[in-house]
Amino acid sequence: MSGRPAPGVYGALGVGVICGGLLACSVIYDFDRPIPPNIASDLPLAADANPYDGVIPILPADAGPSVDAMGNDPGNALCPRLGRRRGNVIVISPEQVDSLPGLVAGAAPDTTIELMRGTYVLDVGLEVQSVGLILRSSTGNRDSVVIDGSEHAGVGTVITVASANVTIADLTIANAAGHAIHVHPPADDPGEHAGPLIYNVRIADSRSDAIRVDSEGDAYMDNGTIGCSLVELTSAGRPGAGDDCLMGGIVLSRARGWRIHDNTVRGVFCIEGLALHGIHASSESAGTVIEGNRVLDCARGIGVGLYGEGVATRPLEGSTCGDASYVDDNDSVVRNNFVAANDPRLLTSPGGFEHGIGVWNACNASIYHNTVFSPRAPVGGSIDVRFANSTARLKNNLLSHEIRVRDEAQLVVEGNLEEVTEALFVDPSVGNLHLIEGAEAKDRGVNLGVESLTLDIDGQPRNDGQPDPGADEL
Repeated sequence: MSGRPAPGVYGALGVGVICGGLLACSVIYDFDRPIPPNIASDLPLAADANPYDGVIPILPADAGPSVDAMGNDPGNALCPRLGRRRGNVIVISPEQVDSLPGLVAGAAPDTTIELMRGTYVLDVGLEVQSVGLILRSSTGNRDSVVIDGSEHAGVGTVITVASANVTIADLTIANAAGHAIHVHPPADDPGEHAGPLIYNVRIADSRSDAIRVDSEGDAYMDNGTIGCSLVELTSAGRPGAGDDCLMGGIVLSRARGWRIHDNTVRGVFCIEGLALHGIHASSESAGTVIEGNRVLDCARGIGVGLYGEGVATRPLEGSTCGDASYVDDNDSVVRNNFVAANDPRLLTSPGGFEHGIGVWNACNASIYHNTVFSPRAPVGGSIDVRFANSTARLKNNLLSHEIRVRDEAQLVVEGNLEEVTEALFVDPSVGNLHLIEGAEAKDRGVNLGVESLTLDIDGQPRNDGQPDPGADEL
C-alpha cells in the first residue's frame, strides 16, 4: 500500500504507520516531510513542517542523557540524548535485514533509518552514500540494536560512510572482519566534506581499526565528531586480531577539525604484536580536539602524530606550523583524559604498554590536564615526545611515570606532577583515576590563562582557585 494515511491515523502520539513498498512497515512522524517516492510513500507534508536545515539538534543537558551513553556513567550530562530532526523517517525490524544494505545505499538525502530492537546479521557491508543520512536505533539504547558483521570476509567493513553530514547513533556494531566504521569522502569530489557524527555507539571486536577516517586524493572528511561511545576489544575477540595486530581504536588520517570526546576505548592490545593507539590523529591531521575520554588497557593510549618524515600533501591554511619540514600532526589538543593500563596480559606482552600519550612529529600540540597511570613503567614514558619538529605545551598533567623527550623536541613544560603513586586515586586498578579527598595533588597545577579549562573530565567546574593537575578537579 502507498499513499496517504487513513483519516485519524495521527493520534495523541502524533505517529502514523504505513506499510508496503520496499519495507513491510515504516513509522512516519507527523512533523516530518514525506518519505521519498523511491522509498515507500507519498504522504503529504505536514502543515507546520520546515525543510531540514542539516543540523542534528542536541537537547539541553537537563533533557536527560542517552541510555548507557557513557557506559558505566549514563547520568553524565556531557552526553545528552540526540534530538529528532525533521525529515524522512523509516523504521525497520531485524526480519528485514536483507533489505538494509539496499536501503542504506539508495536512501534519499536527509533520510532517517531507525532500527528496531534486535540483532541484524549482515552478509554484505552497509554503504552510506546519501548526504544527511541518519542510521540509529529506535530506542536510544545502544545495547538494544546490534549490527553484526559476523567476522564475514564478504562484509569486511560493516559501515562505510562516503557522504557528508551523516549520523550513526545509539547502536552496537560487533565482529567486523575489517573496520566497524570507515569514513572517507567520495574520491571523485575534491575538497572538504562535512564529517559524520558518531554518537552513543558501541563497537566490539573489530579486526582492524574500529573507526577509521581517511582522505581520498584531494578530497577530505573534516569537522566530524565521535562522542559518548564505547570501543573495545574483548578477550573473546582478541585472538582474531592476529599476530601482526594491525588494529587501533579511533584513528584519523589527513583529517581536520575533528572532536573526539567522552568516549571509552578499552582493551586495544594483542598478545603478540603491538597494537596502534586507542585514539590517534596523524598523517597530516590538524586541529583535532581529544577530550574527556577514558582510554583503558590499550597498548598505546592517545597519539598525535606518528611518522618522523614524509612529504606534505595537504595544504593547511591557517595552521600555525608554517611551511617548515614535514610534520605529521598540526595544532591538536589533548585535554581532560584518563589513560590507564593495568591488565597483566598487556603489561607482560612483548610490546607492553608503550606510552600513555604520544606526541610524535606533531607541531603546536597542547597537552593539558591529562591523567596517566600504570603500575609498571611504560616503555616510552607516561608522555613520549619525539622528533625534532615536535613543538608542544605540556601543562598540568598528572603522571605515574616520566615525561620522555627525544630527538630535540621543543617543549614548554609547566604544572605537571610525575612519578605519583596509586594512593592519589580512587581505584586505578579499574581505570578510576579520580582523586581521593585530600590528595596531595590538590592545587598543584598552574594557571593556564586564556587556555584554562573551566570544566574537568566529569563536566564539573574548575573554579576553586589554583587548578589541580590531571583530568579530575577535587
